[in-house]
Amino acid sequence: MELTYKKSIRTMLVVFTAVLLLASTGTVFAKPAPIITICHNTGSETNPQVTIDISENAWPAHQAHGDTIHWSSLKTTIHL
Repeated sequence: MELTYKKSIRTMLVVFTAVLLLASTGTVFAKPAPIITICHNTGSETNPQVTIDISENAWPAHQAHGDTIHWSSLKTTIHL
């Protein structure tokens, strides 16, 4: 019984330490990248573009092959 108790305590300490290490590196609590809407080039003759939502982190790869930012993702201020 005592051996099982010590093993349980040891396991809990290992898990607690792992969570603390992950939290300190930002891995567990990292804020996700913003989502943007783009016009994605499909290469299809019948449906050449589609509107999709992607992670902002994926934008450079999409931009490299000609995709464009959808108007709904543009942040503009109208002054009257």
